Amino acid sequence: MLGTVNRDKWSDRPRFTGANPSRSHLFVHRPSVFAKRIGALIITGVLLTIVAPVLADENSVAPIEEEVIAPSESPASSDTSTVSESPSPSEAPIPSSSPSAQGSSSPSQSFDTETASASPTPRPPEPIANQGMRIDMPSILPVDPRALSRNLPAINISGPDYLLACMNSSNLIFDIYRKNSPDSNFNGEQLALGDFSQSLLISGTSAQVEAIINSYNGLRMASVRGSISRAVATFAFVAVSQPVLDASMCSRSVNTRTLYLRPLDLGLELKKNGLTLKK
Repeated sequence: MLGTVNRDKWSDRPRFTGANPSRSHLFVHRPSVFAKRIGALIITGVLLTIVAPVLADENSVAPIEEEVIAPSESPASSDTSTVSESPSPSEAPIPSSSPSAQGSSSPSQSFDTETASASPTPRPPEPIANQGMRIDMPSILPVDPRALSRNLPAINISGPDYLLACMNSSNLIFDIYRKNSPDSNFNGEQLALGDFSQSLLISGTSAQVEAIINSYNGLRMASVRGSISRAVATFAFVAVSQPVLDASMCSRSVNTRTLYLRPLDLGLELKKNGLTLKK
């Protein structure tokens, strides 16, 4: 029948009555849900108002750059903008392109000029105050009375950094290094003057002077005329500030050696003795 209601069917369904606690719970908490949604909408709106201008500023940079490089501008303005944004490497190191660089270059040039003018001029070579040195060489050299030349035995020089050696003789010719030929340059430097003559100058370090005198079996002394015996040679040594070949400094030497070539006691006469033959 139409008017009949099946109570058994609807007995298990929940009933929404005033006394139903679940329905009353929804009615009590519905305003708090609405408040949360409204608060979320308000926060979203605030965030949008903050973020939107920032996004608008960032998006507005692109049109400005497009206007700078737009072809509608004059070539001069486009070149200026290009140089200001990214200068080329070739223009950066050019000092004339910057006024500050020109201004800074003038003081530096003037400073260099003042420095050059204020620098002391180099002093000429001269004998130094300390003339202390040690020279080991013979003062008497025995020679064969018939000899025409004699080599000086090896000498030893120690003391100053730079030295000037002066050799003079009235009847001897001094020959250093390669014999029978004048030598003056050693390793690209002129260290000798007057080789193969009666007046010889040698200057350099003490080791250089010693090596030159002792080279090729020692300094050779040859007679100008006749025998070399009884000849006299003078050796003067001067400690100098730097190498110099100046004969005027030889007179200021306080270390002078005189070499005498003494002949050996050899008789030249012919002696004859009788010889007895046995029969």
